[in-house]
Amino acid sequence: MSTTPPSNSSAPMSKLGSNNEFSITLPDENTSTSPVYNRPPIVTSEHRILILGGWPDGNACNEQVPFAGGTGSLIFNSLRRFGINSAQCSLAYVSATPLNGHKKHWHEPSVRAGLEALKIFVDAQRPNIILLLGDTALQAAFTDGTRKTEQWRGSLMICDDDSSVLFGYKVLSCYDPRDVFISWDKSPLFFFDME
Repeated sequence: MSTTPPSNSSAPMSKLGSNNEFSITLPDENTSTSPVYNRPPIVTSEHRILILGGWPDGNACNEQVPFAGGTGSLIFNSLRRFGINSAQCSLAYVSATPLNGHKKHWHEPSVRAGLEALKIFVDAQRPNIILLLGDTALQAAFTDGTRKTEQWRGSLMICDDDSSVLFGYKVLSCYDPRDVFISWDKSPLFFFDME
C-alpha cells in the first residue's frame, strides 16, 4: 500500500530533507512564482494592524493579493468577529516570492530584499501591533533564530532586537494559517491568539 498521493491529488506532499528536517510542499504552491507585494490598508482605521506572513502561497501569487484563498479566510474571519475588516489591515510578507518546500533561509536574496522592503513598509505604516504568522515572521522580529512559534504563540511582546526590521514594535506571535490547515488541532489556539 502506497502512502504517496497520486500526482493529481490536492493532498500535501511531504519528504524528509537531508538534515532530517521535515519539509512540506502545499498543493497550491508553485502554481505561480510572481511576487506578491505588501499592501497598505485600503480603509483607514484606528486599529493599525499589520499582518506579517513568511511568504505568499500559490493562491496569493495567482491573485496578486496577500493572504488570498484559505489562509486569508482563516485570518480575516477571525478578525471579523471583533469588527475588524481585512481592508483595515496592512498585509505583508517577509519574502515577496513563494518557495519550494516549507522553509525559507535567511541568506536567500528574496528574504534579504523582503526584509529591506518590510522595514520601509512598516516604518511608513507605523502599526500599533504586528501579527507574526509562523516561524519566518517570528524570526524577522527576533533574528537570533532561537524562537519558534510552537513555544511563543500567544505571546505579546515588544520587539527588543535592535538588529530586527521590527525593532520597537509590539508583536504577537501566532501560528501560520497553513500550519493550522495541515494540523487542524492547532485551530483553537490560533483563534484564541487572534482574539
